[in-house]
Amino acid sequence: MTIYLVRHGEPDVPEKMCLGCRLDPGLSPRGRAQAERLQRRFAGKARRVYASPLRRSVETARLLAGGEPIALYPELREQDMGAWDGLPFREIRERYPELYRRRGEDITLLPDGAEPFEDVARRMFHVLSRFDGSVDAVAVGHAGAIRALLCQVTGLPFSECRSFSLPYGSVTALFLQDDVWHVGQIGVMPFPSPDMRDIEEMWLEARTPEAVIVHCRAVADAAVEIARNLDRARHPVNVELVRSAALLHDVCRTEPHHATAGAELVERHGYPGIADIIRRHHRGRELEEGSFPNEADIVFYADKIVRGMRRVTLERRFAESLKRCATPEAQ
Repeated sequence: MTIYLVRHGEPDVPEKMCLGCRLDPGLSPRGRAQAERLQRRFAGKARRVYASPLRRSVETARLLAGGEPIALYPELREQDMGAWDGLPFREIRERYPELYRRRGEDITLLPDGAEPFEDVARRMFHVLSRFDGSVDAVAVGHAGAIRALLCQVTGLPFSECRSFSLPYGSVTALFLQDDVWHVGQIGVMPFPSPDMRDIEEMWLEARTPEAVIVHCRAVADAAVEIARNLDRARHPVNVELVRSAALLHDVCRTEPHHATAGAELVERHGYPGIADIIRRHHRGRELEEGSFPNEADIVFYADKIVRGMRRVTLERRFAESLKRCATPEAQ
């Protein structure tokens, strides 16, 4: 049996807030779009859909279920955050500066009236046994509660719960083997490639300079052209994966180790396949005779034939580097 733990879509709130179980907003337009992607991800698969009774989870579950019935379980609700629940983070910083600072170092420090992590993990773990074991289950819930459960399943202390990245609309999989729950995946988005709005949000988060974005778009155009030509030559490649990875390959270009930093950011957003390409995009590999390039090879090569936003030959691209080579071996 596999249980897919889905974090609800983006909630409709005016600013960043501490959302526990006391405030009950529905989904934003973006959140509904995320739920619709989840519906496409699970369409046609035998499963039962369960949800937390909070609106943001119920609305996600209904869109995901596509008209099929859903079952509500209070145990799936979000952690009660006590005195902070429902407050904007800017207000929390002003009213509780010392606790806010200390909690940044130790997440297990909770505001007055908050539900202990142990209790959240206990109720989440208990509810797993209540699902119909004859088919896979999709349980729509919340980041805090899912993280507490993951700590219990993996044996990590609750102080490490932030190590689990769970973007809105992401999927975490648990599977039962020999009466023991194991983790299959954590916080992965429904499809391997993000849509353009996701990409733009990652550019915004990384503060990617406009000139770098222009370069990424040009590299994406070149990479997609190569990928489609290979496709026509009956060497199939994932064109959308190539496009997304090219658009994001320099997302953290201003950081010292930009490939690693970019891969980590994209992985946090739930796209491990694209993160792997970004991690390798500045290191080419030698192809054996008769072999074909994969998606990472295409992005690597496209990046080399684009300077700024203009395409160049390899000779021109590396002319300056060649001049600096003092020995025949270097040349």
